[in-house]
Amino acid sequence: TVQDCVVDVQPQAPYEHSVYILNSHRITISGNQIASCGDAVFAHSGSTEVDVVGNTIRDCKRRAVYFVKASGVIRGNCMSGNQFPSDISCQQCPEVVVEENETTKPIERR
Repeated sequence: TVQDCVVDVQPQAPYEHSVYILNSHRITISGNQIASCGDAVFAHSGSTEVDVVGNTIRDCKRRAVYFVKASGVIRGNCMSGNQFPSDISCQQCPEVVVEENETTKPIERR
């Protein structure tokens, strides 16, 4: 669990992520303030039960939340100022639940 942290990353490259989850299980990212990184939360390659809940994510060089071949919940996050066309992107993630997030950008699902 990563909870109630303030992360303001000044990346050397736009792909430097605040939280990078690779082939992990039962991970909770909640109540954090994350700003100025690449992707704020990147869950990848078979990660399961990754819950991204109640975070404030702003001004990232890429997306707020990026899931690839992962499962979990993206709920109740406030997202603004991120540079990609979507704050939330889910690729090959049919089981990801995305709901009740504050964002003005469309969710990308592929």
